[in-house]
Parts: sequence; structure tokens; C-alpha cells
Amino acid sequence: MKKYLLIVLLALITSSTFAQKLTSGNYTITISNIKSRSYTQDVFGEIKNVKEYIGNYTIEKSGEQIANQKFSTMQMEKDTMTLNIKDDDKSGNSLSYDFETKKYEIAGDEFKAKSSKDIDNIILSGILIYAQWLENN
Repeated sequence: MKKYLLIVLLALITSSTFAQKLTSGNYTITISNIKSRSYTQDVFGEIKNVKEYIGNYTIEKSGEQIANQKFSTMQMEKDTMTLNIKDDDKSGNSLSYDFETKKYEIAGDEFKAKSSKDIDNIILSGILIYAQWLENN
């Protein structure tokens, strides 16, 4: 029994170290080195459960790397998540994801997530939306 538990634990640990990838049109988005942490936070006298993910992202357009930086998320309870995408060490942008509608919002524009089957795909979709939004703005 202990042997099986160890195998499952190792599988969970190593699965988060592999890069995840999403391709749409000319764009390929990759995320890697994903780490998470959970904690509680007092928000105006109400205790909320918070989950954060951090990692690295790469954006390729037509096979050429155009961005490579860090991302972070903050999910409070199960309603919404904020995805922060760094452009460089000093600047970046944020998108909000609504788990009920499965849509991202950035600068007042809403976009349907390409894939929402798990948190990795939700993050990948957000970075893809960001890359496409930047190109059009």
C-alpha cells in the first residue's frame, strides 16, 4: 500500500514540472515550472479560501518566440480568478476569469476560454487571449 501511495505522490509531483502547451492559429502558448499554494485570507471580516499558481510562460507566433516571462494567478473561492501576465520585470497586465461563464475579461473585452477542462488549460487560454488581444490593440 505504501508503495502505491509513493508512486501516486511522485506522479503528482512530476506532472506539474512538465510543460503544458496550447496551440491556436499562429500562436503556441507554453507554461512550465508551475507551483501552487493555498491559504485563507480575511476579506472585510469574512474568511476566504485562496489558491495561487505561479510559473513561466512562452508565447510563440508562427514558430518564433515573441515573449517569455512569468505569470501568477489568484483564485478566491470558486467564482473568479485573476491571471497576471508579466511583460517584463516591471510591467504586465491582468485578466479576470469567470468559472461560471468560462470567459476571460481584459480591458472591458470578454473572450471565451479556448479550453477550460483544468486549471492548466484555463491559464493557457488566458495567455493565448492576452497574446491575441495585444496584437489587436
